[in-house]
Amino acid sequence: MHPITLAIVFAAVIFGGILACMRIGWIIGRKRLVALGEDGQAGLGAIDGAVFGLMGLLITFTFTGAAARFDDRRELVTQHVNAIGTAWLRLDLLAEPGRGKAREGFRQYYASPSSRSNDW
Repeated sequence: MHPITLAIVFAAVIFGGILACMRIGWIIGRKRLVALGEDGQAGLGAIDGAVFGLMGLLITFTFTGAAARFDDRRELVTQHVNAIGTAWLRLDLLAEPGRGKAREGFRQYYASPSSRSNDW
């Protein structure tokens, strides 16, 4: 199965499961509220606090991972630019007839869209 199709199916199943769990929880909560009255809501504040705490932790880990990937990509771009500059300076070591051809080939290589890949 194609990965995108698999991801869509997986997301739909997860979404349907979440909706089903919400509905079941709502039904159980209504029955408990009818059976126990106002005492049926005792202790829900602690559960709310725990759920919101876990959501905050999840968001924190998400942003931390994104920041790390951003820093890694920025470092790769810096290394790539430094490698280009070093290679350009190394062209000065060539003899004159070959230096001009090499520089022109270097310019064509880095001017072509295929050399600028986003798959770093």
